[in-house]
Amino acid sequence: MTDETPTDHEPEAKLRSRGVYLLPNLLTTGTLFSGFYAIVAAIDGNFGRAGIAVFVAMIFDGLDGRVARWTRTQSEFGKQYDSLSDMVAFGVAPAIVVYQWGIAGVYEYGRLWGRLHSGSPQSRGVVPAECPSRGHPHP
Repeated sequence: MTDETPTDHEPEAKLRSRGVYLLPNLLTTGTLFSGFYAIVAAIDGNFGRAGIAVFVAMIFDGLDGRVARWTRTQSEFGKQYDSLSDMVAFGVAPAIVVYQWGIAGVYEYGRLWGRLHSGSPQSRGVVPAECPSRGHPHP
């Protein structure tokens, strides 16, 4: 039979464990906020700051798992929260940074291409006389 009477160190351990559970989750929150900042900075056109924010998120993400294992405070909530912050910081944020930095300006090239292509004979419906589909509508 085991003795279930609390020892002098048990309340300290319980109090300590509640406070220690916060540390990995604070680092995960740092990852999440860095990802959000990268999104906001990219939308504002500050691509250098957005890249730095993704890098800072990488550092926070590397630390949160190590701290959780080191303090033995892994939890199911922590795992799910880490997955959510990873999705934001390393999935959504880089996608928005790349879109704002490179792809959003492509519409200017699209307009230019439309102007160049609208002057071509194919776009005006001019068909050579030897075309077998002469007289039929073009698709």
